[in-house]
Amino acid sequence: MDRPLNLFFEEPDPDRWFKYDHYPRSIIRRLLRGKARPGGVMMIAINLMRGLDKLGQSYRFNDYRYIKKHPHEIACIIGKPQLVFERKWQNPIILGAGIYSHPIECLDLFERYPNVKRLLVPGEWMCDMFMPAYGNKVLPWPVGIDTEQWKPYDSVRKVDFLIYDKIRWQHELMDKELVAPIIKVLDEQKLSYHFIKYGQYTHDELTEKLKVSKSVIFHCMRYVPSYNQLVICCFGNLYSSMRPFYPV
Repeated sequence: MDRPLNLFFEEPDPDRWFKYDHYPRSIIRRLLRGKARPGGVMMIAINLMRGLDKLGQSYRFNDYRYIKKHPHEIACIIGKPQLVFERKWQNPIILGAGIYSHPIECLDLFERYPNVKRLLVPGEWMCDMFMPAYGNKVLPWPVGIDTEQWKPYDSVRKVDFLIYDKIRWQHELMDKELVAPIIKVLDEQKLSYHFIKYGQYTHDELTEKLKVSKSVIFHCMRYVPSYNQLVICCFGNLYSSMRPFYPV
């Protein structure tokens, strides 16, 4: 493709207490917490651009002025969906793959936003879930994983399970009903394990724990794969001794 792609990605940052308060809040957050780490959905955008760089494909990123002046060019909105919902677009749009977790969140997407021409989702099984609502306008788009950074480790795997905890609501109830029974079985079988908690770990911690883990247990209340969880799945495919196990 000779012409540059028009890529867009933004994290939602709505006003909380008064109009435009998200601007000072973002500055205060950065001063108190430092530079924000990219989340799983943002990694979809970052790695897409890295892949395009390797291919020599040019692109513009968040160039709203250009896209407004060229209403016939395609806007590739990687995510998040609020960019479609909150902005007025004249351009044809390809949306995804950093989208919402289930079509029920916007069943009338193509009727309400007719300039959305295609929806990309990060995998075949999500495509199967979205197709009854959206038909052939939804397409699978596997997200890019840096295979130079994430590659097989030549290390001793001494821990039986890495438990990835993505329980985000009703922690006390879910710990009792979901986590505790799993731990009980592992303890009875004298199997070793350690934890990763969603939103509370660093990249280095994930890397180090993957190096020494034989298998992965992933649990949450509602599953949409983030970038790091897709990486874990790939490690399960790369190593015969790393067999991801996903209790429902």
